[in-house]
Amino acid sequence: MDDHTRLAKPLPETVVDLINSRKGRFERTLNDMVEELYLKLWENPQFKRYLDAVTDGEAVEGSLGCDDHEAARMLRDLAKKENIPIKDKPLASYKLALKVVMRRYDMSRKTRKLELHGETVPAEDGE
Repeated sequence: MDDHTRLAKPLPETVVDLINSRKGRFERTLNDMVEELYLKLWENPQFKRYLDAVTDGEAVEGSLGCDDHEAARMLRDLAKKENIPIKDKPLASYKLALKVVMRRYDMSRKTRKLELHGETVPAEDGE
């Protein structure tokens, strides 16, 4: 079949043409960038210590909020070190994105608190 009888739209010739034909957003979100940092820090023992607790009593700094703050600080410090565009975002933004990322991996504190040996258990009243 020659090109004159082809019915389908031809594929873009170059990557630039392909990108120009893309529908929807192309930029990465803050959450996506924090996720990349999260994955880089995952094997750092101190980072994991800040994320491990599911109650204030287990928290390194005495509260889950403080531990989230310290983990967010580690994320932002890495962003600054690697000169990532989100390097100047406030810690509060990192904390919110951290929670989103933890949910992406089913690792939120709430999810983990409600699990016992990998099985979900009913929440206590008020949770």
